[in-house]
Amino acid sequence: MSNATYPRAERVRHAIQEIVAAELERMADPGLGLVTITDVTVTPDLRHAKVFYTVYGSDVTEASTKDALKRATGHLRTVVAQQVRMRYVPQIEFVPDPVPQRAAKIEGLLAGLRRKESDDATLADNDDD
Repeated sequence: MSNATYPRAERVRHAIQEIVAAELERMADPGLGLVTITDVTVTPDLRHAKVFYTVYGSDVTEASTKDALKRATGHLRTVVAQQVRMRYVPQIEFVPDPVPQRAAKIEGLLAGLRRKESDDATLADNDDD
């Protein structure tokens, strides 16, 4: 179900996103790359939160950031518990956001189509000569 149908879930989702993003900026883990929290989803019972993130950098940076986030999960959950009044603090799961990779793939496909159309137009112009 969508978080939009649960106003409290939407507030919790937004709070978790802000708190986790702010805390990641303060953390001094050398394995943590340039990470952006792109979205958070919470279950209707508010017991589980998926935190979607992107990392700027190489595959090595992405892997080290994934490990750093895994190490920091307990700490980040504690920080959320301190700042959000809830009976149960959600379990936090970090998930790489697939949107940037999908967007890059689509952009690559579109660029290929534009090149093909350009090549076809060039061939058609040469055939007219």
